This record gives sequence, structure tokens and C-alpha cells, in this order.
Amino acid sequence: MKTICWRSALYWLLLGSVSLLFLTAGIGKLCDLRGFIDDVEAYELMPAGLLVPFTTSLPWLEILVAVALWIPKWRLTASCLLAGLSSVFCLAVASAMIRGIEVSCGCFGGVFKDYLGGKGGMEFLARDLFLLSVCLALAWNCGKKESQFSEVKQV
Repeated sequence: MKTICWRSALYWLLLGSVSLLFLTAGIGKLCDLRGFIDDVEAYELMPAGLLVPFTTSLPWLEILVAVALWIPKWRLTASCLLAGLSSVFCLAVASAMIRGIEVSCGCFGGVFKDYLGGKGGMEFLARDLFLLSVCLALAWNCGKKESQFSEVKQV
């Protein structure tokens, strides 16, 4: 009888969850681009001239990278890019907290605002630090031989 290694199952569960999360985030932002622009503008970190190009390209990058996680050849690059995006968001939230600016997450555009809304702070920072750790774990595991993660044991 064949059983799947628990590490392999956890790896695929995390990969699928992160992929779905960023895919949903990208689509959500595209569905409410004006709201996303307002959310990014509230952080007061970006020059006005870069605001629209940044906010219109980020959702497409999230969607592309979420799909790239499923392509073995691109998995390491995708997980590193997602870790980078999460790091930047952590820094943006921390910066807003230090400056006393109340911000909305903006992670999913207006799609899930009723469920994930509210004003930023430690909740957003903790959530994104967790996401960052998952992306880093995926990147670290991508550096190992693929056979370790698709391991099947004979019982």
C-alpha cells in the first residue's frame, strides 16, 4: 500500500494555498482597481506618477506568479517573488504604523473588504509575516530535490 509522506502533503497544501491566495488577491484588485489605488495611496509611500502604473501592474504580477508556482521550472523564482512581495508589504504596514497612519489592507481590492476589512496595524503585519514565512519555506523547499516532496512510501 502506498502512502504519501506528511511533509509532501504539507508542501503541496501550502503551495496550493499560497497560489490560491495570490490568485484571488490579484483578481480582487483587478475587480476594484479604483479602490486598490486609493488603498495604496493611503500608505503615502509612492510618488503620484508611479501610483497608477504600480497598481495596475501588481495584480497581473500576482496572478502570473500564482500560476508559475505550479510550473516546476518556475517554482523557486515564483516563491521568491512572492516572499519579496510579502516583505515589501510588511515594510509598508510597519511604516504606516510608525507614522500613525491608519490604512486598509487592500490585499483583495474590494472583493473581501467586509471579511478582511478594517484598519491596518499589528493584525495585518502578523498576517503578512506568517505569509512571508510560508513563502520562504516554499522557496527553501524548492531548492531541494523534487523527489523529496513527491515522496511515496511503500507500507
